[in-house]
Amino acid sequence: MSSKSKERVIIVKVPEDLYIKLEERAKALGYTFLADYIRYLLATALEQPPTPTTITPERIQIPEDTLVKTIERLIAEGKIHVEQLLEKAMAKIERRIFDKVNPFTSKVDSIARHQAELREVIEVIVERIKRLEERVSTIEKKITETISKTPTTRKKALEILKEQGVIFESDIAKKIKNRNLFFAKLERLGAKVIELKGERVAVDPDLWSKFVEKLREIRTNNEAEIRRRLSDKEFRLFKQLRESAIIYFDAINSEWKFVT
Repeated sequence: MSSKSKERVIIVKVPEDLYIKLEERAKALGYTFLADYIRYLLATALEQPPTPTTITPERIQIPEDTLVKTIERLIAEGKIHVEQLLEKAMAKIERRIFDKVNPFTSKVDSIARHQAELREVIEVIVERIKRLEERVSTIEKKITETISKTPTTRKKALEILKEQGVIFESDIAKKIKNRNLFFAKLERLGAKVIELKGERVAVDPDLWSKFVEKLREIRTNNEAEIRRRLSDKEFRLFKQLRESAIIYFDAINSEWKFVT
């Protein structure tokens, strides 16, 4: 006996308008042949699965009410499991959500990475600023100490000159680095600054006036006599002026004169 089921032919006459409607419905549902659609209707009416046809699955368009009834029937028969459908649907939804969210997640990660890099750069800048502040503070401290030790201000310079009366450059060579500025300031403040042989000397104005007056009264070239009449500072100044040829003894008039 052949395993192939026996088939029979049914001939049914229908009105023209019904035939047209059946043909239009078959085409709308994607059936290539009207006979295949008729077989589907008969099988559905008898609640039996339809015989395989030449219908392309992608082209099948089943009405919504029919599709719902078919799904309900398949679920009731246990041919479709709701849990599996839900799992597949959830998986598909998750994939779509991930595809939509992933670009934004990448942007958020990129922003977070840039923030971390920016934070590191800021920390480096802050650390460098702190070091610069420490260096500036150290330099300011050194400058303050130098200024306090160096008679560069008006009051300090005048006080020192007033106390010492005479300041020879050789005496302050190791104490003051910028001696040009020091002597220039003293001269602006009224001190007598004289260019000697090999160095400079600053003389307090009052002491200079007294020194010039004493020098005019000395009528001898005797060094012992001159030393007796001048103070130690004045005598040292006298010797330096004489050695530098700034003053000389006029033997004819017996007096000390300045070279003009």
